[in-house]
This record gives sequence, structure tokens and C-alpha cells, in this order.
Amino acid sequence: MLHRGIHSCLLPESVREILVNRHDQEQVQEALHSIRPDVVIDTLAMTSSDAGISANAMSALNLRAVVLSSHDVYAQFGLLNGLPAPEPEEVVTENSPLTIPYPLRGLADRDGWHDYDKKEVELMAQGTISSVWGRWWNALIRGSGRFSARTGLPGAGQWVMRQM
Repeated sequence: MLHRGIHSCLLPESVREILVNRHDQEQVQEALHSIRPDVVIDTLAMTSSDAGISANAMSALNLRAVVLSSHDVYAQFGLLNGLPAPEPEEVVTENSPLTIPYPLRGLADRDGWHDYDKKEVELMAQGTISSVWGRWWNALIRGSGRFSARTGLPGAGQWVMRQM
């Protein structure tokens, strides 16, 4: 398992742990080369720069990737932060309006938020690596008391329902 080492990880003895600086493309590529994974699951690509480093390291080794996105790409989420958005939809889909570029700028002074935009991450992942991509998001269906999650994976199109 390749990670930043910021948080401790309790792993089975059979799992090899490698710590890397995800902002160092050469280090990421060397680590990936040393373990030769079948697939990379990138859970922390928050900016186009993050996605580019991962994508370049993976494409050099012809690796497949799953890159996680977020529900905050949608205008409805931006509305929660006071950003401009159309009237709320009852159900958000992949075709729903997207939020403004860099939706966290000016909301708080946290490291990395200035360049945070998952839409940019998605574009980078789609354009540079062999990736399975999609927005896994959760949308509240108003008045129904149910929570829905839908995969954005091509061909999947399945709805998963559970009680709140």
C-alpha cells in the first residue's frame, strides 16, 4: 500500500507499506514501479496538479486507475456554501449543473483549498490515464426519507437505496 504516512495504518503482515510524497512525481513513479500494482486507487487527488502527478506516474507504467471524485462538483453542493446555483433538483444526476470553478476559494484558509476542484481532477484522469471514472455521490431525495447513491461508472447505472 502506497500512502503519505500522515496517519498510521494497521495493515496485515502480507501487505507491503511504502511511504511517498504524493507531490513528487519521480518518487510516486518509482514506488509504483517497485510494487507493480494491477490497479491504483487514488483517493487524494484534490487538484489538477495532484491528478497530473498521479496520471503521469501511472501512464509511464501503463497502469489502470480508479480516481475518486466527489459530490461537491455539483452546483447543488455549492449552494450549501452560498455559491451561485440553479434551483435545487429533487435528484442530482451526472447531467446536473456543475458548481463554479475552484468552489472552496475564499471559504476558508486551509492548505490546498485555493486550488481544490474535483472537476479539474476528473478532466485530468479522463484525459491521461486508463481509468475507471465516475462520480460516486449521495443525493438526498427530499421528502422521501431515503438516501440514494448512484455510480457514475459507464454501463453500471445502478441505484442503491438505504434508509436514513
